[in-house]
Amino acid sequence: MSKPSYYDIDDILAVQERVPCVLQVDLDGLGSAGSGGSSKVHRNSRWALPFWMADRLNEEDYVNMEVSPMFSKQANRMYAASPVSVQLRAISQHYYQFGLHLGDLVPEVPQVLQNMYMQRLQKIAQISQQGGNIETLDFVQSLDKTESRMLKLCQQSKSSMTDGIGGMHFALKQAKVEAQVVRAFDINNVANDVYSHNFGDVPVVQRSIDSLPMTLFEALKADLWTMSPPCQPYTRQGLQRGSDDMRAKSFLFIIDLLGKLQNKPMYLLMENVAGFEKSDTRGILLRQLVKVGYRFEEYLLNPLQLGYPNSRTRYYLLAKRDASPRECLEEFLPQFHYQVPGAGLIPPAADSQGLVDFEKTAWNHDKVRPVKEFMEALSGEDAVAYQLSQKVLDKHGYVHDVVTPEDRRTCCFTKGYTHYAEGTGSVLQTKGVVGQDPMTAENTRYFTPREVANLMGFPATFTFPENTSRKQRYRLLGNSLSVSVVAVLIDYLLNRM
Repeated sequence: MSKPSYYDIDDILAVQERVPCVLQVDLDGLGSAGSGGSSKVHRNSRWALPFWMADRLNEEDYVNMEVSPMFSKQANRMYAASPVSVQLRAISQHYYQFGLHLGDLVPEVPQVLQNMYMQRLQKIAQISQQGGNIETLDFVQSLDKTESRMLKLCQQSKSSMTDGIGGMHFALKQAKVEAQVVRAFDINNVANDVYSHNFGDVPVVQRSIDSLPMTLFEALKADLWTMSPPCQPYTRQGLQRGSDDMRAKSFLFIIDLLGKLQNKPMYLLMENVAGFEKSDTRGILLRQLVKVGYRFEEYLLNPLQLGYPNSRTRYYLLAKRDASPRECLEEFLPQFHYQVPGAGLIPPAADSQGLVDFEKTAWNHDKVRPVKEFMEALSGEDAVAYQLSQKVLDKHGYVHDVVTPEDRRTCCFTKGYTHYAEGTGSVLQTKGVVGQDPMTAENTRYFTPREVANLMGFPATFTFPENTSRKQRYRLLGNSLSVSVVAVLIDYLLNRM
């Protein structure tokens, strides 16, 4: 048996499933647990025990564990006949997770799980793309926990052409562009609540972008599209499957839509993680832009170049529809800009061969503002709420990126900030010298959500609704963008490109 993960409540619940067992020994003193009030439980008596217990007793030869009824030969034949019609949730809310544990003991179970999952996954993907009716509602209600998470993931993967919590909108205002934002799109209801809290007059569409009719985009007649497609298909920590990743589907829909619309936008701005520039999706996008008459420029930029002490390297594409459409089958060599004309950005560091590396320690930080300019004045209970516990410091302190108020660089804040220690953002040592003075609960804390927003260029007017939890605030900011960098690019795109 593979051991259950005690960091996963669903896995803990999965091994609570009961399995039939036959006792192999006589046991005294268990009369209260048996039937008839006898003080002895006899050999060959049958019990239904939680799997975690039965597995251990089976190893010690106290019981002979039998196959769970949900994986009996009769049940497996029923599953094979019509996998999509099986009411899996009624059988077990943790069917797959329980089956993975049982599969170590029953050789045929892994194949049963695979056949069931692959057949039902096709239906899950179809529902996530097209919505459904009463019949599909019945199917959704039959999903177990694993399948429900997959459906949610498929639905979230469509959050393209988004403005999340309003980063693009704030950038438009910071660029002093007189414009009316006609729609904002995002699938995340919490992000939409934050957006509406800050921009209540803008209609927000909470639907999968590729489920919307082309007539909606034609009717909007928008001059500028700003987009931040899902980054998971391109991130360095992921599988980098590019266009083969389901989460790229929504952006591919937008690319295809550009070839069909009569009322195409004059301008496009797209933001994504560094890594997108190496993907096959980039080639698909650029070829379509050339085909429909866009001129484009690509950038790799970092907020450090604008004096913000936060390293967040991102890929940006600017496009303007003022070129002659032509067929395009060519491959595009990397030709990225590290400066925005007329913006006066700080030049990034480069190695001896002239290759730019924003993460180099050789970066010149002299013109970058110190962290203290972006900090809140915390005291008393407010300060204590963000302290790292001594237990966390003792266990993970060595992997944290630690900065002081005088430093001029922090690491990129991700949605996992405060949940994971390494690679999710810097922590603040408010007193002493990093590396010399010990980190304690009294002198080490997390950056507050407001401070993270400050470092990302959000204005003081940006706020969260009161019912947005701290965890949600960090996650939303980690999925957002550098407002000040985008503002510079919007200004250049609309006025000088």
